Amino acid sequence: MSVTSLRTPEDIVRTEANPGGDGRQWGYSAFALGFSFARSLTDKFSLGVTGKYIREAIWDMTAQGFALDIGTIYTTTLNNMRIGASISNFGSTMRLDGADITFNNFPDGQLGQGPQNISSIYKTDTYNLPLTFRIGLAMEAVKTEKIRATVAVDATHPNDNSEYVNSGVELSFDEMFFGRIGYKALFLQNSEQGLTWGAGFRFEMSTTAFVKVDYAFADFGRLNNVQYVTVSIGY
Repeated sequence: MSVTSLRTPEDIVRTEANPGGDGRQWGYSAFALGFSFARSLTDKFSLGVTGKYIREAIWDMTAQGFALDIGTIYTTTLNNMRIGASISNFGSTMRLDGADITFNNFPDGQLGQGPQNISSIYKTDTYNLPLTFRIGLAMEAVKTEKIRATVAVDATHPNDNSEYVNSGVELSFDEMFFGRIGYKALFLQNSEQGLTWGAGFRFEMSTTAFVKVDYAFADFGRLNNVQYVTVSIGY
């Protein structure tokens, strides 16, 4: 199970007549709840799928839909090279609806004549989820008893932007301490992304379970200081 949530602080509503604010406030949020299932079909080939419920809200309007993520990975005998591919956000369209697009209408256009105060609604357009196709390679460039260096590169084709490439290197010591460096969105037009780096630590709780803590920093243009902290429990 996975939960993804994004929320912005509330801000004042500015209009042409009230550029300093009209007394109201608005905000934005996005939420996705996913359930995943994966299986090794052979010792070299695996398949996974995630079903997601997605909800987006801005001010007093919401949009919701469902989508699938489907991925495969194949492990070769060449330095344990892995070949992976995935399709993300294959699903329904979204459309905003809510109180902010409702209004009272006078069908004949004249106050005091004919039907009055007919409850009406503006019709908003539907929009597609950001469908994305990815294919990537990863392999061990160095592998000894204590040290492992893994290089990875993947190419991404989104339906709402130009193609781009991500690349990175992970250095591991005794599969306990990890260091990583990479570069995001190479060849993406007008990209604000770039250098990424991070580190991680894996703690063995028992012979069958572990806890892993990872930290990452990303150069993301105008967002400046973007940081990620991930805590994983595996068995």
